[in-house]
Amino acid sequence: GIEAAKARREEKAEERRDVMKQVEVKREEIKGLSAERDRLRAAVSESESERRLFEGAEADARRAKAEKEAADRLAAERAAAEKAAADRLAAGGGAADPPPGKR
Repeated sequence: GIEAAKARREEKAEERRDVMKQVEVKREEIKGLSAERDRLRAAVSESESERRLFEGAEADARRAKAEKEAADRLAAERAAAEKAAADRLAAGGGAADPPPGKR
């Protein structure tokens, strides 16, 4: 009777200690996983801001290229207009002559 009750109590106490050890192990695992999650979150937000910077730089480069192409086109049109005016003058026409198509 009494010995069996003592043995059961000791067994229960041992089970409780095992459970508490397991709980502690799980707590440590969770701490590790939380730290890993935080590290991954930080990496993701860092790569997102890098991506935004990269996309911004790409957009700036596209804008600069479009502006340069527009400036080149304007310069080419201006040069063609100046050459046409010079050709008209050289051909004996005056600057007062309307351009072809406007007569």
